[in-house]
Amino acid sequence: MPGGRRVDSRPRSMARAGHTIGPWALRRGGVRRGLATIEAALVLPIFIMLAFGTVEYATYFNVRNKLENAARHGARAASANNATNATVISAIEGSLGSAGIVPSAYAVSLNPPNMTGLPSGMPISVTITATWDKVGVKVLPTALGGIGSSKQVRGEAVMTRD
Repeated sequence: MPGGRRVDSRPRSMARAGHTIGPWALRRGGVRRGLATIEAALVLPIFIMLAFGTVEYATYFNVRNKLENAARHGARAASANNATNATVISAIEGSLGSAGIVPSAYAVSLNPPNMTGLPSGMPISVTITATWDKVGVKVLPTALGGIGSSKQVRGEAVMTRD
């Protein structure tokens, strides 16, 4: 270092480490800015896909919980001694209607199929089934890990007759 000045214009840490980046790259951040753009271009689609997948699967579990809750309401209505199929369906429609799911989007299955005249202590099963394309939000394509349109969402509850 003649006269106490450094000849090399690079920072001392880079000069010691043997870096060969010219002063033009350090002045404007050229190489580093380009790398940041490439990194963002590679990572951003993955983050967006994860975010959309999180929304879609959270919606799936939310719809499944709504169907299970409605099946529970229907099974509770069916467990009463004076229950009929109409009271069970009415309880299910009321529960799913308040959740924003229309009756044409799901199918109800009762076991035994007729609620009148059942003996006390008999198990009653209520199953509600819907396809994902009618009750779900399709955010992510199936090829990228999204839920397929034909996926069956199901809620089931079993209670005994009073």
